[in-house]
Amino acid sequence: WAGSVAISRSVFTGNTSTGGGGALATSGNITSTIAGSQFSGNRAHTGGAVQSYVSLVRISSSTFERNVAGQGGGAIEVSPFIDAGASAQITGGTFTANRSGGVGGAVLAAAKSATVTGSRLAGNVGTGGGGIAVTAGTLTVSRAHLTGNQATKLGGGGIHLAAGTTATITNSAIVQNRSFAIFGVSPYPVAGGGLLNLGTATLTGDDVSLNDPDDCAGSGTTTGC
Repeated sequence: WAGSVAISRSVFTGNTSTGGGGALATSGNITSTIAGSQFSGNRAHTGGAVQSYVSLVRISSSTFERNVAGQGGGAIEVSPFIDAGASAQITGGTFTANRSGGVGGAVLAAAKSATVTGSRLAGNVGTGGGGIAVTAGTLTVSRAHLTGNQATKLGGGGIHLAAGTTATITNSAIVQNRSFAIFGVSPYPVAGGGLLNLGTATLTGDDVSLNDPDDCAGSGTTTGC
């Protein structure tokens, strides 16, 4: 709740929180640094593995797999909570088979800014934003690969951008993600198989293809898709 925390070459498996952050929760003017670590099978109400409130979290070369959140952020949730000071910097690493009962199958950012660079997000599931959901602030994605992620209700199999958010996506692949909803026993397509944008998004040098039912959708302003 104060100061700073540094985690390196560590493993967090099967931890549970009834609140936020199955393995790690921070709040306040804190910088968290996570490097070369593995988070698997952790569970929480929000932020299945990591929850960061009003903090800066830096994550590099780490693995998040099979983490579960009852609400937002299957692997990671970053939220301002009190103000708009929170931010996340994610470099390298993989996010696979994480699941959220809300938005953000792998990552939920409701923060000032979130940056995802050189990372792979595959097979994650959320109601909206199977890979990444952004509900506030800005998102910067570079050299990332989002594939096989699913949105089960609200659209954005790969990425879901809420109204008022801004995203810059460069040299990345958003491929073979899926957006659908299930009522009864039959799924039906929901717009935004790859990207659902309700804010402002600029895509440059990206491969956005083979998403179901479409690559890009939404009432926001989308350039380059």
